[in-house]
Amino acid sequence: MKNLERIQQMEVEELAEFLNEIHEPDEDEIMIQGEHFFSEDEIVRWLLEEEGE
Repeated sequence: MKNLERIQQMEVEELAEFLNEIHEPDEDEIMIQGEHFFSEDEIVRWLLEEEGE
């Protein structure tokens, strides 16, 4: 299952918790579930990546 599919299937409470955990450590970086991203392209690649790869 892709990360995007997993997010789409989340219940409201689970999705709210997931979104609450996303934060920006500094203005050039976004962190999602322990992963660090520096561009929108990296986030898209992560969303399309198979879970567990």
